[in-house]
Amino acid sequence: SYRPPIAGSDISLRRQPLYPETSPLNVFNRIFGGTLPTGTDPAKILAQKLSVLDYMRKDLARMQTLIPATEKDRLTNHANAIQQLEASLRQTYGMMPNTAVCTKPAMPPTYANTSTGKQMMGTSTTVFTTYSGVDYYVTGSPNSHPHLDLGLNQLRLIKTAFACDLVRVATFMWSAGTNWVVFPGMFQGATIKGSPQSTPHHPPSHSDPSMDSMTPLWLNQINQFYSQATSTVLQEFLSAPDVDGGMLIDNTIIVYLTEVARAWDHNQQNMPLMVFGGKNTGVQGGTFLKVTGGPLPQQTGSGNANRPFNDLWLALMPKFGVNASVLTSAIKGTYYTNPASTPTYTGALPGVFA
Repeated sequence: SYRPPIAGSDISLRRQPLYPETSPLNVFNRIFGGTLPTGTDPAKILAQKLSVLDYMRKDLARMQTLIPATEKDRLTNHANAIQQLEASLRQTYGMMPNTAVCTKPAMPPTYANTSTGKQMMGTSTTVFTTYSGVDYYVTGSPNSHPHLDLGLNQLRLIKTAFACDLVRVATFMWSAGTNWVVFPGMFQGATIKGSPQSTPHHPPSHSDPSMDSMTPLWLNQINQFYSQATSTVLQEFLSAPDVDGGMLIDNTIIVYLTEVARAWDHNQQNMPLMVFGGKNTGVQGGTFLKVTGGPLPQQTGSGNANRPFNDLWLALMPKFGVNASVLTSAIKGTYYTNPASTPTYTGALPGVFA
């Protein structure tokens, strides 16, 4: 989440945030602008790892001459563990095929900034976007949505960066919560209340469904639009080769979620999410979990049932080599109504991974 610290600067300014990038071309230049890996040679990888083990053996031999006899059994155990690790490495990399050269993806197009102001629904305020991306659909052509094309390009850059083993962790958002992404007033068979020609996505999300039955149906179509687009690229992970000779999905975990459970009142209870992962990830596929028994209030009704969302991240962290039982959060603000004493975690959520 941060760029490399700036040496010699004020200590409060050294860690510069890595801001979201809305231009696929900028992402392309940053990730694929340098020298790309020439493929994976299992023999070279094995030699590198064995050289580390050789260093450890030499260090253990040196320590044998320095420690008392009562501690030498511990060093023997370490030596045995190194021997077992070497056998495991030889088996793993002896079966791994040489992979093809990493192929640089096609350069994405340049998307023009949104320069046309859009009137905020229900007001006389006209808003403009100056981000180096695109967040509109072509007026009069509901099937032409540069926002979709841009997002697919971003996701495919992530896929290729993973396949080239340049990065292994990425965050992607179709848009920020307070976005001005514009959709047609009549979209995929649903019509927003008032049926304007177009409107930003965000303001109608605050429409109270008890007083407006049309807008939620329109918002559901936008959810389908994003889900179908995300699915398009995730299915490509099934056929994209990874450096170990398997498919990219085999070593990838994807958490697909939204930032609130109920948009119109910013309710954060009963948060829905989906977790995807291949055969090497341990994800429990084909499973639906309804989380209960937590300390947080229910979305409707009385009593407690929900667990903090951090419990999911605690379950996910070991997959990235991080074992922790504590995860704090600072989700305290205007729209977070739970008291300060509300726990921010209760423990790793069971049932997500085998």
